[in-house]
Amino acid sequence: AGKSTLLRVITGNLTPTSGEVTVNGGVSAMLSLTSALNPNESGLENIRFNLFLSGVDKRDVPVLTDEIVEFAELGGFIHAPVRTYSTGMNGRLAFSIATAITPDVLMVDEVLGVGDAYFSAKAMLRMIDLCNDGRSLLFVSHSTAAIQLLCNKAIWLDGGSVRAIGPVADIVRAYEDDFRREEDDRIRSGNIARTRRL
Repeated sequence: AGKSTLLRVITGNLTPTSGEVTVNGGVSAMLSLTSALNPNESGLENIRFNLFLSGVDKRDVPVLTDEIVEFAELGGFIHAPVRTYSTGMNGRLAFSIATAITPDVLMVDEVLGVGDAYFSAKAMLRMIDLCNDGRSLLFVSHSTAAIQLLCNKAIWLDGGSVRAIGPVADIVRAYEDDFRREEDDRIRSGNIARTRRL
């Protein structure tokens, strides 16, 4: 659909072939579970590196590091190389780092579906808190339930183009209706083909 490409353009990691993108404020993006994690370094070393990379003042690094360690809840694994982490542990660490610096705009590309339900719920609450604090959330997902929980406006991308944009309830309803219609057509076509073979 073009959603990951669009996110990379917004973060500045990809130059658009035409048009312009304007972002007001600092962006923290979680576009993959390992986007800024060095697998050979420990979780703790990755936290510090990412904080420095984000321009966090040296005086604030210890406090933010403690907050990230506490939120990620990785226990003793925080001292182990990231390459030894499970996918869920990677997700915990990456999300905890991405949201620790309270960005003006947080972009999350459906990476929270991995890992346990407990941390996914905890991450959802953190994203809601960021929005309630006046931050913007750009959330990409196929989960209509998550979109309805977190968003008030939705964009439906289809084949690299914007198919619809508007209030989240309207867009989710149209998306689900279209999905059901396509599924019905697929089943009907399959049944017709099977009947002809008989």
